[in-house]
Amino acid sequence: MPRLYCVVREVLSVQPFKIDIAYLSSKTDIEFGSMKWVQYGFTKSCGHFRIRNSDIVDHVNIFSHLLKGKKTGRGGCVRIFPTAGEIWAVYKNWSLNWDGSTPDEVRHQYEMVEILDEYTEQYGVCVTPLVKLEGYKTVYHRSTREDSKKWIPRCEMLRFSHQVPSWFLKDATSGFPENCWDLDPAAIPRSCFTSEQEPIDFSDPVRERWFHFSD
Repeated sequence: MPRLYCVVREVLSVQPFKIDIAYLSSKTDIEFGSMKWVQYGFTKSCGHFRIRNSDIVDHVNIFSHLLKGKKTGRGGCVRIFPTAGEIWAVYKNWSLNWDGSTPDEVRHQYEMVEILDEYTEQYGVCVTPLVKLEGYKTVYHRSTREDSKKWIPRCEMLRFSHQVPSWFLKDATSGFPENCWDLDPAAIPRSCFTSEQEPIDFSDPVRERWFHFSD
C-alpha cells in the first residue's frame, strides 16, 4: 500500500528517467497523543514528517500519486493530512490498544471513506463511509444514511491507513449513481476484493468509539 513518502528534489534526466529524491519519515506520533504507534513498528500515514535520507531513482513505477503536503518551519517538517475530496482507507478494527502482538487478521481489515472537511486539532477530520457498488470491484459510492457523516478525532488519526487515488464518476456521462468513485486497484487492500462487504452499522458500540460527532 502507498505509505512511503518522498520529496522530489531535482529532475536529473527525462530520457533516461532519473531523479533525486529525499524520503520522508517520522520517529514519533506525539502530535496525536501518547500512543507508541511508530515504536511498535506500524507505518504512520499522516501527521508530521521530516526529510531524511536521499536517493537517486531511475524507474518511475515505484510512484503511486502526488500528495498535498505542507512544509512548515525551518526544521524541514512536512505536514500530511487527509484533504477534503480525497479517498482514504481506514483500519476497520483499529484500537488504541494495538501493539506489536496484534494479529495480522485483525490489522488488515479496511473500510473506504471520503474526506469531507479539513483536519483541525480541535475536531480531527470529518468523513463519510463509502460502500462498494454492487457488481463492481473498484467502484464505490457515498453512503446514503443520513447519520453517516462522522468525525475521526485527533487522538485517533492513526486509524488512517493510506490515501487511495480515485476518479470521480460524473453521473451524467457515466451512467453510475450520484457520488461514485473509481478507486485505484493497486491501492485497494486485497481483503476488499476477496471478502463480502458488511453493512456499515453505526449503532455498533465499537464503531461509535472511533467515529465522533462534533458539538
